[in-house]
Amino acid sequence: MEKLKQKKLFLLDMDGTIYLDNDLFEGTLPLLKYIREIGGKYLFLTNNSSKSVSAYIEKSKNNVIDTT
Repeated sequence: MEKLKQKKLFLLDMDGTIYLDNDLFEGTLPLLKYIREIGGKYLFLTNNSSKSVSAYIEKSKNNVIDTT
């Protein structure tokens, strides 16, 4: 865990990593909270081009992923 605390930026793939379909994985919100607690930031990435950026933003809001 100490090495994880040294990291300040986390790049997170979206579909299949933090959620599947419309369901967040159990550890997603605690991980995002932990990253903020250690002073880190995270960015969401995807290689799925079937949706627009605005569609992914809306999906993250609907899934209660804090994107701030």
